[in-house]
Amino acid sequence: MPLFNKDTKPAAAAFKMISAEDAYKIVTETCVAVPRRRIDAPLSSAHGHVLASDIHARDPVPAYRASVKDGYAVRSADGAGRYPVVYECHAGVDVSKFDGLKKQTVAYISTGGPLPDGADAVVQVEDTKMTGDVVQGHSVVEILKDSTPSEDVREIGSDMAAGECVLKAGTMVCAAEVAMLATVGAVNVPVYARPRVAIMSTGDEVEEPMVESLPLGKVRDANRAMLLAAVAEVGASPIDMGIARDSEAVVERTIEDAISQGADVLISTGGVSMGNKDFIKGILQRIGTVHFGKICMKPGKPCTFATIVRGDRTVVFFGLPGNPVSALTTFHLYVSPAIKILQGLPEGRWRIGAYAVTTAEIKMDPSRVEYRRVLVEYISDPGETANGKIVAHDGMGSQASSRIMNYHGANALLVVPSQAERLGDTVLPSGIVLPIIMLEGRRILRHEV
Repeated sequence: MPLFNKDTKPAAAAFKMISAEDAYKIVTETCVAVPRRRIDAPLSSAHGHVLASDIHARDPVPAYRASVKDGYAVRSADGAGRYPVVYECHAGVDVSKFDGLKKQTVAYISTGGPLPDGADAVVQVEDTKMTGDVVQGHSVVEILKDSTPSEDVREIGSDMAAGECVLKAGTMVCAAEVAMLATVGAVNVPVYARPRVAIMSTGDEVEEPMVESLPLGKVRDANRAMLLAAVAEVGASPIDMGIARDSEAVVERTIEDAISQGADVLISTGGVSMGNKDFIKGILQRIGTVHFGKICMKPGKPCTFATIVRGDRTVVFFGLPGNPVSALTTFHLYVSPAIKILQGLPEGRWRIGAYAVTTAEIKMDPSRVEYRRVLVEYISDPGETANGKIVAHDGMGSQASSRIMNYHGANALLVVPSQAERLGDTVLPSGIVLPIIMLEGRRILRHEV
């Protein structure tokens, strides 16, 4: 249900505050229900998409008995000994033109080459020795070891059986998956289309980044450039909607323009707080359904989530705060999982999958959970019994929501509880273990003591 009271004014004050976990649940459950666009992508452009259907092997792989190594195709029952090399079986050669391998003979075979009829094993070159002898026009090789049936042989269908499901729907197509698709001849790949994500900034104070001299009270638009890059990072297709000035009509017209351009997701920054020029929430109440408009978190409290229905289309709307850190943090926590779901990935949630030890005292907010930008690394010490530990360095500088510099060098968000959750404690001591959320595309660094 929409979490607002239509009779309360102003619009921004009408929303009750919900928890960060509840906000996440609403976003993901809503996006799971949004229909996703399916397309057939040529193999050359399937990379980075998510499969919309299972992929099955049309033929067995390999389709013939293939040698694992360079060596000699043999009849294992013959054992070690000296044998004439009657022909060569290189990869790509049609061995059906050869007679079947007779007893007491061998055939040279290269890696990937097809075994001739009669052969049931391969002896690698390292276990053979050329004798220099010639028998009836054939060179003679000494096989130095016995072999067993199927030794160093890839049997028919041993990699993939005909009809086998080799890739499941919901799989992200990366380099290995491209190879699998090519192997089974999937040249037109059923995938989900990349979500089209429109980004707009709002406000009379916002200027384009190329402005050389800023008048007093103006700022360069960092949010739009930042979010266009963030959208591309998660594999969606960004649409730049520019800056919507502080006019309700202009803001609404920009929203409608984004929808008409085919946006699946629309992101705005600014205009969602309590000011008399914060129009976003009011517009969304009129043209869509607002699911929440205030989150008990720091930074990002005024983050708003809504859906707008146009015919058989549902457009997902995120009204992010205007401060750059707040905008990027709420993008990581809510927008990125939503995009992943709309891409066709299973619920792309920011699960708490890791914990880190803090390295400094942290002052807690009285009532709100805080997501602090931190550098996380794994420290290993060969002298210790334990393998090591993950630590979070809270040394990114000021955590003010306007200071985007403290995202530079950060690779995770540290989840800091509120004073209320800690029963009145005001400061967390150094050395406490807290959850972390890794930022998109970032990894835990490794440090050897």
